[in-house]
Amino acid sequence: MTPTSFPHLLQAFFQEWLGGQRNLSRHTVLSYRDTWRLFLRFVASRHARAVAQLTLTDLTEAEVLAFLRHCEDDRHTSIGTRNCRLAALRSFFTYIADREPTAAVQCAEVLRIPTKRGPMPALCYLDADEVTAILAQPDRYRRLPHVGGVHHDLCPGQGGRERPIRGEHRPQPGHQ
Repeated sequence: MTPTSFPHLLQAFFQEWLGGQRNLSRHTVLSYRDTWRLFLRFVASRHARAVAQLTLTDLTEAEVLAFLRHCEDDRHTSIGTRNCRLAALRSFFTYIADREPTAAVQCAEVLRIPTKRGPMPALCYLDADEVTAILAQPDRYRRLPHVGGVHHDLCPGQGGRERPIRGEHRPQPGHQ
C-alpha cells in the first residue's frame, strides 16, 4: 500500500460508500466527518506531523484506543459519544478490510475494540407509597363471585375497558 492511497480511500469512503452505497443520512455523514477530523488531528499531533502526511499504517488499534481515552478524559465526552466515535471509525475499517487485503490484520484489530458499557441508572420511578397504592388495587383478572347462576370473569376489553366473560353455568342448589 502506498502512503498516498490513504487520502483516496478516505475520500471514497465518504463520497461513494457513506453517501452513495449506504445512503446514510446527512447528519450521520457529518457526525462521521467530525469524528475523522478529530481523530486525524489527534494522531497527527501524536506523530508530530501534518494530517496530510498520515498513512493508513499510522491508524492502529493503539491510536484508536488512545483517541477514545482522549475523548473521555480530556474532552469529557459521554460513553455514548465515545461509542458513536468508535462506530464511525469501525465503519471505515470495515470498508477498508473489503478493499485492501494487505490491511486486513490492522482492520481486524480495530474492529475488535468493544463498545463501552455505561453505568446502569438505578430504577427508582416510584416511591414506597406509590408502590403500596398499586399493590392495593384489586386484581382485574380474578374470578368474580357467583352472580345469578353464572360465574363471571373479567378481561381487558377494547380501549382498556373491562368486559365480563360468561363462565360455565352452574346451577345453584334448589334451581334447575
